[in-house]
Amino acid sequence: INEIEIKNVSFSYGETFVLNNINMKLKVGMINAIFGKSGSGKSTIASMVSGLIYPQDGYINYIGKSGKKYSAEMFSAKVGYVTQNIYLYNETLRENLLGGIDVKDKRIWSVLKEVDAEKFVNEIGGLDNITIEAGKGFSGGQVRRLGIARVLLSNSEIIIFDEPTSGLDKENKKALL
Repeated sequence: INEIEIKNVSFSYGETFVLNNINMKLKVGMINAIFGKSGSGKSTIASMVSGLIYPQDGYINYIGKSGKKYSAEMFSAKVGYVTQNIYLYNETLRENLLGGIDVKDKRIWSVLKEVDAEKFVNEIGGLDNITIEAGKGFSGGQVRRLGIARVLLSNSEIIIFDEPTSGLDKENKKALL
């Protein structure tokens, strides 16, 4: 995938349109940022690009390097999505991070170091420590970093961050960005 094309996309929740005839192209491998007021449709666009929902009108295409277009409804791209609200299950931290995929511990620890989570994961007892449902016991910043680690470990070709600095203090916002 080289590009994502959003063409004439509209979407409403009930009678309220959050997107009305939106057009844009997003370059894969680059940082693309969408800014807007709360409720302006940013999360809806992210959900569409990630394949969680589809446009009510218009379409989303993934465009290959050759220029060939693949419909988002027919083709599933490897999209990782760090949502606004990250949920941790009452499972081991390893299971929360991997969701059943096979990844070597060396890679897991490397990613945890990248997202500045290595220290606190060691402090809680490592990867095989059972996390409390919904991540209770972790700070908002710790949960956010674990959510980012989860997506990085998924080997996604496209990563979407929805409100990536939400709930982070100034120091953690700076580190994340």
